[in-house]
Amino acid sequence: VLFQSGRRRLCLIDREPETKVDYDFVGSDNAGGTYTAVRHLHSQGFNRIAFLSHKSDISSIRQRIDGFLSAAQDFNVQVVGNPDAGTHYKQEKRLFIEDLRAHIKGLAKQLPLGVVAVNDQVALDCMNVMRDEGLVVGKDVAVVGFDNEPAGAFSNPPLTSVAQNGQLIGKTAARIAVGRLEKQQERHSRIILPTQIILRKSCGE
Repeated sequence: VLFQSGRRRLCLIDREPETKVDYDFVGSDNAGGTYTAVRHLHSQGFNRIAFLSHKSDISSIRQRIDGFLSAAQDFNVQVVGNPDAGTHYKQEKRLFIEDLRAHIKGLAKQLPLGVVAVNDQVALDCMNVMRDEGLVVGKDVAVVGFDNEPAGAFSNPPLTSVAQNGQLIGKTAARIAVGRLEKQQERHSRIILPTQIILRKSCGE
């Protein structure tokens, strides 16, 4: 938050609120990241896919599921979703990590299955549940995370993940903030930075 000549200005990172207040924003290409994840799963032969998240509707989740569904349509892969109606954003098109064990028997009838997880922690939790139920990650189930957290590189198998450039996000936000302080800029910026998929073994690579 910047205070400039008595005026408060917002520079937000990663998540966007539902508000009419003007603000600067720097974030990752969430939709592009999950689009790439689906494309990779399809290239590995996984033509049934699920989007797995926790029960939340923050902006980054909405963007990631939108990219996931766009790729599913483009690559003609089957989306395995939740049959129960609910209040969460596009619930019928995704699964929740909180309910994953309850869905295992049904999912086991739809193997091989690709999973795009909303973040790496959800992906790692998914892999643990799948292994506990006797499924082989990388063969029966392929899993892609998001964020490229260090723990994913040391999981069993190592986790394929979509990487964000956190350092560049921070530098870009700082540049915007300094520019506002020095140049009295009036026009708001919305900058979306690219992501990159990091290939490991969780998709059978």
